[in-house]
Amino acid sequence: AFWTLVSKFLHKQRRGPPPAAAAKGQNKKHGQVQQKQMMAHQFDAILVRTMEDIQKYRPRDLSTTTIGLAKIVKFVENSGGKRHFNNGSPHQVLQNLLVGTDAENTRFILRTIA
Repeated sequence: AFWTLVSKFLHKQRRGPPPAAAAKGQNKKHGQVQQKQMMAHQFDAILVRTMEDIQKYRPRDLSTTTIGLAKIVKFVENSGGKRHFNNGSPHQVLQNLLVGTDAENTRFILRTIA
């Protein structure tokens, strides 16, 4: 269910960040960098856990996870060519994590699921 929720979040964020996300001052920028690094680490940890446990999933969970990941990959691949994601944004982090260079990460994920 996590990857399905992430997919929905990305589509809602297409309109831009919420108004409260505007940076206010240098200290806040430093805190945002730390938050973005932590977010990247957390997405990575969740993906690793998903890939480790995916063989244990029941058919419904497997299909839900696969569809959620596919929607995210499709979204960040299609959007990445049209606009530049802000460094450290959820879109950019997921593009790096799930697509990688020349879609190498996507191929690995698909091989693991298969």
